Amino acid sequence: MVHHASAVAAAIVIFALVARLAIWLLPHGLVREIVVIIDDIVLIGLVAYFGWEMFVYLLNRRPAAHHNAAISTGFAAAKAYLPTPLAKPLDVLAHALWRRAAAPW
Repeated sequence: MVHHASAVAAAIVIFALVARLAIWLLPHGLVREIVVIIDDIVLIGLVAYFGWEMFVYLLNRRPAAHHNAAISTGFAAAKAYLPTPLAKPLDVLAHALWRRAAAPW
């Protein structure tokens, strides 16, 4: 997942840098404006496409098969260091999210 995300970021940055370099080298005129418009459309399209792919990946991801003891320990440690008025609602929210993530699709 990290490899894919870093490849996406690198592709967008490299495309943007090469396009900006081409724009910098082009003389002012109609061609330069067309290149800017095409560049912006392609960059927005890349971001939208990669965002959609990430959304579909996260939507189709399988939940963990069992409860992870490290997560429970993390909840308990965070709860111990937070003030009670803040810890209780966050604990309820975290457990609700955990049940939602562990529920079968």
